[in-house]
Amino acid sequence: MSLRWRTGPGVEEEREWQGGYEKTYRADGRMVHERWDSGSGSGEYSLVVGDRFSVELSGSAASMDELKATMTSGVNLAGLETIAREAKPAG
Repeated sequence: MSLRWRTGPGVEEEREWQGGYEKTYRADGRMVHERWDSGSGSGEYSLVVGDRFSVELSGSAASMDELKATMTSGVNLAGLETIAREAKPAG
């Protein structure tokens, strides 16, 4: 097992073990969390969109890439970001 932490503006955490991993990172301005267990073929993928909405997906899949593709094809992330921007008070 390995464990690595970073702190600061791009807070990251990554942990790996035999047959799986878990990591938290920032991508495209969004906080992202992934957890994958290759033994069971299951995982979790979540995003914080527009610093307002949490979108989570978990289940069985062939890979983490398949879970990510399911989220991006099934959820209008750009629309959520627009709603979040419009809901923020001016100033």
